[in-house]
Amino acid sequence: MAKSGCRRLGKRNSSGQPRKLLVYLTSEVSAATILREASKLRMSDNPEFRKCVHINPDLSPAELQLAYERRQHKRAHKVSRSAAAGDHSTKT
Repeated sequence: MAKSGCRRLGKRNSSGQPRKLLVYLTSEVSAATILREASKLRMSDNPEFRKCVHINPDLSPAELQLAYERRQHKRAHKVSRSAAAGDHSTKT
């Protein structure tokens, strides 16, 4: 971790849910290593840890927009597939 360490993002809320944490690293190699190992969080024995901990790369505004559009497209495709499957099951 870099000398600047880390800091919490966003405002405190009354729900008690922890805020996002921004971690400053010393190199791109460190960031790449952490991102590569992040998928192992989904295999944790602790279900609360699996649900609540996410590690995301630092993206530029253009990359953020592109990622958002990909998620929207994926969601729309999923909804249309499930709707088509529902139509198919009612006809048989």
